[in-house]
Amino acid sequence: MPARAEFTVEASVFNPSSESSVNLELESGLVLVEGTHSQPLRHGRTNATWRVKVDDGAAPGRSRYSVDHRSCEGRAASSVSRTVVMIVSGRTGFDPTDDGFVFSNKPDLFGSSRPPRSVFDRTFRGGVDLFQPRFFDGLYQSVFETGLCTGMARAALWFATVEGAGRVADRTTDDVETREIIQLLHGRQLTDRALLSSAYALLTSGPCKVFRKFREQVLIAERSPIAIDVGIPKVTRSDFLRAVVRQGHTVVPYAYQLLPDNLVRIDVYDPVFPPGRQSGQRLAIEIDLNKNRHRHRYRAWSSEEAANPTTILGVPLSAYTEGSTAYIAGLVSIAGLS
Repeated sequence: MPARAEFTVEASVFNPSSESSVNLELESGLVLVEGTHSQPLRHGRTNATWRVKVDDGAAPGRSRYSVDHRSCEGRAASSVSRTVVMIVSGRTGFDPTDDGFVFSNKPDLFGSSRPPRSVFDRTFRGGVDLFQPRFFDGLYQSVFETGLCTGMARAALWFATVEGAGRVADRTTDDVETREIIQLLHGRQLTDRALLSSAYALLTSGPCKVFRKFREQVLIAERSPIAIDVGIPKVTRSDFLRAVVRQGHTVVPYAYQLLPDNLVRIDVYDPVFPPGRQSGQRLAIEIDLNKNRHRHRYRAWSSEEAANPTTILGVPLSAYTEGSTAYIAGLVSIAGLS
């Protein structure tokens, strides 16, 4: 249930006349909880208070309230007004402090850019043996050469949703299970289901749809949690096929704020920045929901960066945990396109 936002307005008048009053005026979106808008100042009374709440149906925006001090004849002796900024917020059960890894993403995180064959065999099923050894030595190895952000982000989500998994923040790089789950999920970006889910999202999605998908996850607990891929080149770019292979990053969204002027801020866990070591910057994706813009920005990536325009994708964790065939990536490998 949404929290009811309430606040108290207090007015004090120095040496008021015995028949004067103070009056509260509220703009749309603000509602008086109880009492009357006008309160008389009698018998030495010098102040008045009101309890005000944000209307349950109010959209994010700015609303004003004002307090007037009026004489017995009804003339305004003084007036003051304030602006209230109303936002809508929500969050999942994911907490970066407990559910984020204490170590940072980097290419040599586990000492090698490619996991052993045993992890590879757990990662894929269905025809992979037909594509050996080129797939194992080529395309599979290449996705590990720039780091493990996809594996770390989705492993953090996976551990956070598995009962009895314990705090992710207690896991270290020496833990065999932790290492293998990160490597397994990172490699599964090459499975058919993950590739098709990402391709569909790339063709049909955008910042606004990603936000709606995340908001549905917050409101409907049984939905498979999503990770957000940022820095994905726009499909309309002439260099798309070259850029999509070498760039992209994955983060875990866990909270959002709907702000005035159709702006959204999505707080994220970023595997590059362990909780508590964020260099003072707020890790949040900023999205403009206005129909004529649909812009987004996260760190160095933006839909408006002239030299490198990018988009974001929201792909459910289930695409990585429930899919293990890799015919598409295998065919790409033997075709020599990797």
